[in-house]
Amino acid sequence: MFEGVVKTVASKDVELPDEFKNHMLMDMTYRSVGMGYCDVLCFYKMDYELVNNGMAYKYYLGDMKEFGEYVVVIDDKDELLRRINRVAEKQGFKYLCGSVRYKKPKLNDENVKESHNIVLKCDEKFDIMDGAGDAFVKMDNFAYQKEWRVALYRGVKDTKAYTLDIGDIRDIVHWVRSENLKDEVRDMFQRRAVKKTDDCWCGNIDRGELRKLFYQLGDNKAEMMMVIG
Repeated sequence: MFEGVVKTVASKDVELPDEFKNHMLMDMTYRSVGMGYCDVLCFYKMDYELVNNGMAYKYYLGDMKEFGEYVVVIDDKDELLRRINRVAEKQGFKYLCGSVRYKKPKLNDENVKESHNIVLKCDEKFDIMDGAGDAFVKMDNFAYQKEWRVALYRGVKDTKAYTLDIGDIRDIVHWVRSENLKDEVRDMFQRRAVKKTDDCWCGNIDRGELRKLFYQLGDNKAEMMMVIG
């Protein structure tokens, strides 16, 4: 619900019939139409810290079986980014990589996550006057995904899946079964195969400019969404 949201309006301030207003479970949201054309590639980001003067470590890893039977481990993030950059630049695409920020919604009903609800979208489109919503914000109930993603701008109004062909990457990754991942991570630490990387934005465009491009792609319009129950 928060991907591409450019504005929220408190339910008490919404001009709607009481039949809707009295059953709104959270603030009204306005989502950028253009962000619907953003292609994303998503990864799980493992957090860890070194302790005892670097002699030991702690790591935080969710249950990968929720995502699939196998895990592909990126051994060389920098090389992966170089290959993405090379192909994106060649095709004239813009891209940005970074961690997803998770936002807690302002609820009118604290039981909304457990209650039955439905999302309604208004047919009318609204002008985007301002806002900062993009592909790097999601609701807090997805925080377990610990997502790091690549957002790709191709400049086309297309919602079908798209493949950015960067070639064979078997030389910079390895795979492991989900149930064996924790043992694999422990072994990687022991043989010092875990490479520390900075949690920063990287790509061939900054976040603000990329956001503007997607807004423009959607004719600077937003869709009004509400959750009722």
